[in-house]
Parts: sequence; C-alpha cells; structure tokens
Amino acid sequence: MGLKIAFTGPESSGKTTLSEWVSQTYNMDLVEEYAREYLQKKYDFNQEICSYDDLIPIAKGQMRLENELL
Repeated sequence: MGLKIAFTGPESSGKTTLSEWVSQTYNMDLVEEYAREYLQKKYDFNQEICSYDDLIPIAKGQMRLENELL
C-alpha cells in the first residue's frame, strides 16, 4: 500500500505548488484536484458557484481520479 498525502487550505495558499514539489522530489504520483475542474465547468456552462449539493459529486470525482491512478 502506498502513501497518500492530501493538502488542504484556502485558495492561493500554495497547495498545488507544494504538491507538485513533493511529487517531483519524492517521485510520487500526483492526482489533480477534481473540484477545480468541476466547479469551473459549472460556472462556465451555468454561471453557478459551489453549493452544498456539489460536495458528493466532487468527492466521487476525486475518488475516481485516485482509483484510476491505482
């Protein structure tokens, strides 16, 4: 079983930069943030922002990306 690291924090706090650095430095796979793509599409197509109803689809999308990597 491999090591899984998750970074959390507010927007523009450096999570992506840090995760890319860790991935490259320790030769680890990187799973992109699903929420970013999901919410951008939601806004682009419907001009809507994140709501409580988005939490489950985002979680499922993130898990799908992680499972595809396995």
